[in-house]
Amino acid sequence: MSFREWYAGKQEGRFEHRGSVVGTAMADSADAGGSPQGETPPAAAGGGRLESLDYNRKLKVMVVTHRCKARTCPHCGKRRGWETRQVLLEPERLSLFRAPRLLTLTVDPKGFESAEAAHDAIMAGGYIRRLMRLLGIKVWVWVLEFHKSGWPHWHILVDLSERGELRPGDLKRVWGLWRDKWGLGGLDLVQRKQFGESKHAVLYITKYLMKPPRSGYPDWFIQGKRRRMVQGARAVGRLCFKGASGSDKPDEQRKRRESRPLVERMAECGKFSHLVAVRVDVETGAEHKRRIGELPVSPVELESLSASGVLPRECGLRIGVVKVAGGTRREIALPSVGQALQLASFLRSMGYSVRHKAGTLGKAQF
Repeated sequence: MSFREWYAGKQEGRFEHRGSVVGTAMADSADAGGSPQGETPPAAAGGGRLESLDYNRKLKVMVVTHRCKARTCPHCGKRRGWETRQVLLEPERLSLFRAPRLLTLTVDPKGFESAEAAHDAIMAGGYIRRLMRLLGIKVWVWVLEFHKSGWPHWHILVDLSERGELRPGDLKRVWGLWRDKWGLGGLDLVQRKQFGESKHAVLYITKYLMKPPRSGYPDWFIQGKRRRMVQGARAVGRLCFKGASGSDKPDEQRKRRESRPLVERMAECGKFSHLVAVRVDVETGAEHKRRIGELPVSPVELESLSASGVLPRECGLRIGVVKVAGGTRREIALPSVGQALQLASFLRSMGYSVRHKAGTLGKAQF
């Protein structure tokens, strides 16, 4: 029986236990320094012991720097671009681009009031997707880039293995549709480059995600919401790694986060920390991670507080160096969720604002 099943049964009154309090009373156990998952499995009403795989696991709470993950961020942008490159280099993705070609789409500034108006009109109308459908192209990925003037243009990697090479008549027909039917002014859609192999094509188009503009991103772009730097056809799939939350819920069941301007997200990058509970199964070695809260200080600030002797020893903060692939990294961790609660409570007493509630930590399930 898993901890989740036991906890559900406890809520229904099927089980009673003695010893350290588990589940909703985890916050109380923190005052006594108890382990949030309990040192031993809770006893059943008849005196027997419930078997639970969760008690076969070692627990620690990692303190992880918050990163905004914005593609326009000086710290996160290159990393996100590298992730997209690695995803597209997976064999099943590379096999989609059997006849890769690069198209470039540029808009006529005379047809729009501003660069922002041009970008928003094309994105809101889904015109790139509609162009690909009209051309009979099913596999494509576009990447946004900016001219020195701040006007946007799009590099589009397409696969022409099914529909054949583009002809001058195809581009002329699309140009007329863009200008006359959609009223979007002039359009320049040119086949810029051919590639001998799909890997070269992926490396070429993803370089635009890994090098920020020399003059920086336009203010209107980073001050807006729901800005995209890259998008692919449904056949290509998602273009980033799975989230760190480790949630096994389908995408449609995940709660959509409120969108915020990129400039606000970037301003928070590295300014506070996430608390991530890590359970390691001692039998299989598998790790199960879940974000359980946050601290209003960065790991660097937390390490400074610890070095100055401000933090109480009861928090159990551990700072060390661990080996990882390719080298080492510093690790800041706490031995239990209860001690993470103690640390959060102490920081509140120092005047810091902790946005999560104690109950959020106490009810975390794995």
